[in-house]
Amino acid sequence: MPLNYPPLDSRSRIWILAGCIIGLAVIIGGILLFLSPDATDILQDCGTDKSCFAEKAQRCESATLKEDIAGTTVVYLTGEDCVLIKRFTTFGPSEPSEVRRFFDQRQMRCPYERGNFNPTLIKSIVSGIEQCEGDLKDAIYEVQYAQRLAQESEPY
Repeated sequence: MPLNYPPLDSRSRIWILAGCIIGLAVIIGGILLFLSPDATDILQDCGTDKSCFAEKAQRCESATLKEDIAGTTVVYLTGEDCVLIKRFTTFGPSEPSEVRRFFDQRQMRCPYERGNFNPTLIKSIVSGIEQCEGDLKDAIYEVQYAQRLAQESEPY
């Protein structure tokens, strides 16, 4: 026996069409979110635990590490691109304003291979600097160069 439904008016058709479009958008969005590499790459806050950070870095998993040096905070970041990022996020109250301005907003990127992360890179802001690049590295080299010049010009 055939089903005999009354014909739909144009208003009902619009609501059905809108529901189908919204439902399809939700399904597609869910699939894209599930397949996105960032959806599975959850940032692990290792606090000040260097071994936690080194383990995550070995596997190129997202992690952060913070190091406090007399009120100045250095942050290390790593992720699935196998690149360590070093930067200052806050400066201690004893840091001169010139130092703050000189190093603020600068960072360096230190690439490494999966399974071959060198924990020396997180020993200090300058450790392993030779394998890094970026304006923070350039700034550190400028300061080191100025310090050498000052030492060489000191009278004996």
